[in-house]
Amino acid sequence: MSANLIVTISRQMGSGGSEIAYRLAKRLGVRYIDREILTKTARILEEKEQVIADRSERVSGLWEETLRCFCLGSAETSYIPPPLNFIPDSKLFAVKSMVIKEIAKNCSAVIVGHGGFHILREHPRIVNIFVHADPSFRARRAMAQYSVSTFEEAMAMIQDSDRERQKLVKKVTSKEWSDALNFDLSLDSGKGGQDLAFDVALRFIQGADGCLPAKDGCNTFD
Repeated sequence: MSANLIVTISRQMGSGGSEIAYRLAKRLGVRYIDREILTKTARILEEKEQVIADRSERVSGLWEETLRCFCLGSAETSYIPPPLNFIPDSKLFAVKSMVIKEIAKNCSAVIVGHGGFHILREHPRIVNIFVHADPSFRARRAMAQYSVSTFEEAMAMIQDSDRERQKLVKKVTSKEWSDALNFDLSLDSGKGGQDLAFDVALRFIQGADGCLPAKDGCNTFD
């Protein structure tokens, strides 16, 4: 029996990558995985899911790291217990990696974000896709999606998101998040719209995996 088909979708905020991922999962007849990773990670770490979600898009702050180092102390200083809820970036990524690998082992899926392209780089049956778009296009979508009142606020939001995701991926994978060499396909969803991006991604997956389209999805999954 061949390995499960895994499609990873990395995306810039406001690009519509999550929507494209959901449509791909539905069309291919596989599971859509995003929030489930946070839920399982939170359960393993015995932490609130929202805390894990907040930490999953950014590196730990300077104050958090400084406080952790201070709490650990040195050989000459007394031990000070660290904050109860502090989870190092490396530990968080390690647990998410374990969760994602287990999912890939058990089912075919479209996995959104969480560094899946890197975590599953040795998976024998994988297609990695990056969805991006012009900042102004993404800012306009963000205004509607997140009920942001001004274009300037939306632009600041997506720029902050890009910066934090870039820093996080660099820290835990040593790779540049937006480097095209990390992916099999890079799509600009702002050029031709969501429907075209979906169609191109679907055809690419079917061609790359040797998966022929069927009436209700993909007919070659094990």
